[in-house]
Amino acid sequence: YMVTFESSKDVLGVDLGSQGAGPELSKRIACGSIAGAITWVVVYPADVVRNRLMGDWQGTAYAGALDCVQKALREDGVR
Repeated sequence: YMVTFESSKDVLGVDLGSQGAGPELSKRIACGSIAGAITWVVVYPADVVRNRLMGDWQGTAYAGALDCVQKALREDGVR
């Protein structure tokens, strides 16, 4: 999260100069939103795999994480 937050701050020019709280605050909020969205896009697929593996507590549906990813892509595809 912090890497994308800091990168978006660099792109939007946050903390380069003190111009007051108004524009700076809105830019910081935008940076946090960008960082949160990018992080969620990266983390969500791993969370889906984790939930499927946890739901298969008996170990009958999946042989492991890679098997879970392959079956999920084969059966459900990318949405």
